[in-house]
Amino acid sequence: MVSPQFQLRICTPRGELFSGLVTEAILPGLDGEVGVLAGHKNFIGLLGTGVLKLVRDGDDYWFMLSVGVFEMRGGALTVLAEIAEPASEINNQLNAERVKELESSISSMSSYLDDYAQLKVEYDRASARLEAYRRTHLVN
Repeated sequence: MVSPQFQLRICTPRGELFSGLVTEAILPGLDGEVGVLAGHKNFIGLLGTGVLKLVRDGDDYWFMLSVGVFEMRGGALTVLAEIAEPASEINNQLNAERVKELESSISSMSSYLDDYAQLKVEYDRASARLEAYRRTHLVN
């Protein structure tokens, strides 16, 4: 039996990263993960930083997403992200090194400093890249 599908588009300021029919999407919402299946009612949400999972033709694919909005309207899901990267393009070693550097910097800083907020965003993005890579290589 074929699962119902819906259209998913992932767009960034640099252009469209993905467009196609999927059976499931799990997004990093600002307040936690949001799951979407075909037939979901219309809604708008804020995108956090994390891993998006999509299921297409029975296979799982992961992307790192950071900051934006998503909208389900008329049976189609559109994700507008400041940054989006497919797990297949992530350099795991480079990101692991970056996470360690940022952990060291953040742990010794006061959260009230201006630099802290920017470093925390970088840390969250690097961590999400590692997680997207890890999930891809666990399954595939």
